Amino acid sequence: MRLIQATLREHVMSDATMGSKRTPCPDCHGTGELRIDSENTNEDLEVEKQTVIADCPRCMGLAFFPPDPP
Repeated sequence: MRLIQATLREHVMSDATMGSKRTPCPDCHGTGELRIDSENTNEDLEVEKQTVIADCPRCMGLAFFPPDPP
């Protein structure tokens, strides 16, 4: 999956698209990542907080939507 995303990133961020207007992804606010705060209770009944970082599924980690083909 990472290889597909890297290939897509290279294709979308080519010289032809660098000058075009990009629309930032509203789900990740243009970062390409989603951050999900999580709280878990361990065996000692202590609350452990963590942040899970994942590629945004809507923009595939690109942070913007590819421009429409002409």
